[in-house]
Amino acid sequence: MSASSMATMNSFINDIFDKLLTEATFLAKINNKTTVSHREINSAAHLHLPGDLFYHADAYCKKAHEKFDGSQGHLDQ
Repeated sequence: MSASSMATMNSFINDIFDKLLTEATFLAKINNKTTVSHREINSAAHLHLPGDLFYHADAYCKKAHEKFDGSQGHLDQ
């Protein structure tokens, strides 16, 4: 991948991340929360990512969240 392509992809990813974070922060604020949780991130992704892209991202995030919860099992007791 060329340096120009990498710069374009980096800009694209940063733009998407900024949009998701801005939306998630707004959602947390209107729900009177001071911390952004996975629910706000998921809602922001649903609003900003088109169709299949959201569903693939959602499935990947759910898998990662379950893996994290499983590794933290000793803290849930």
